[in-house]
This record gives sequence, C-alpha cells and structure tokens, in this order.
Amino acid sequence: MQEDTTLFLFTDKAVAIFRSFFAGPLLFALFLAVFLTFLLFSRPGAALWARFRLLPVLVLALVPLCSAVFFFGSEYPSYAQHSRDYRELLDIYQAHRYLVVEGEVHVLHEQALGGHDDPDLVEIDGAIFEIADAVSFGYTQTIASGGVLTEGSPVIVYYCLCPSNPAVAPPPTILRIDSIARQ
Repeated sequence: MQEDTTLFLFTDKAVAIFRSFFAGPLLFALFLAVFLTFLLFSRPGAALWARFRLLPVLVLALVPLCSAVFFFGSEYPSYAQHSRDYRELLDIYQAHRYLVVEGEVHVLHEQALGGHDDPDLVEIDGAIFEIADAVSFGYTQTIASGGVLTEGSPVIVYYCLCPSNPAVAPPPTILRIDSIARQ
C-alpha cells in the first residue's frame, strides 16, 4: 500500500521567491566591486596606491551601501507586498482557515507550453482551479510544464479564496496538494 504524499506546499516555494529578490542587489554589488577594483589597479605605479590607501575601506563601505540603495529603491515595494501576502497565507494555513477538496482531477482546459493561452482549468469534486505560470506563493505549475494536477490523479487540495479581499472572486490559491494512495 502506498502512503499519501505531499506534492506541493506553498511554504517550500516561498524560499525561492524571496531568494530571487536578492539576486539583483548581489549582482549589482559584484559588478560595482569589480569595476572599482579595475579602476584602482588599472594605473601602474606605487604612488597611486599610496595616495589611495583608504580606497579599499571606501570600496568595502560603498558596496553594501549601493546594494541597500538599489534593493530598497527598486525592489522593496515588491518585496514588501510579497512579504505581506506570504504572512497572510501562512496565517490562514496555520489557523486551518482553508478549504479542502478531495477527489480525482478532471482537466477542463490545458494551457499550451508557451503559456500564451488561457490557464489550465481543472475540476476536483466540484471545485474549479485556474493554474497559470506566475509569481505566486500558490500552486502555479501548469500541466505542460510538469504539473501534478493531471487527468485522473487522486489528490487532496488545500486552498483559500482571495485572502486580501474576500469580496473579490478570483481563482482560489492552492496552498497544498497531497496525493491519495490508491488501493
């Protein structure tokens, strides 16, 4: 007999989303460090080095400063929104304020591999879910890109409706997917 297995959990996906926010500032800091090092050592002569003895200290101070300015100037609003969304979903999940549906997956529409079509549309025991490749903490892996919600798959899906504004009726956010063992 096969055991039930968790196929997707939104908290696992959050690590990759938050890590992506730091890629830009790190690349910028690396570029700045290489550029300043090139400027420092591009002119030969000990006299130049003697005049700029404090330059390494300046570089070490400037790189984190520029990175922080870049991060908080360009990425912070998006990071802050994602952080709020994650905390809201985590609160819902930990307080068990989600809905659960169990059954076999019936694919109503499958998105093309390029993603220039309507999203995947699947139905599980009367609940309908739209799945499209997007930056979201919820489940977003389409069937064409290797998703687990394929025709006939027996699953348990934990989901919530629009957490920020319950008056809006968007597609549900899938928080967790478990496979059901077949006897």
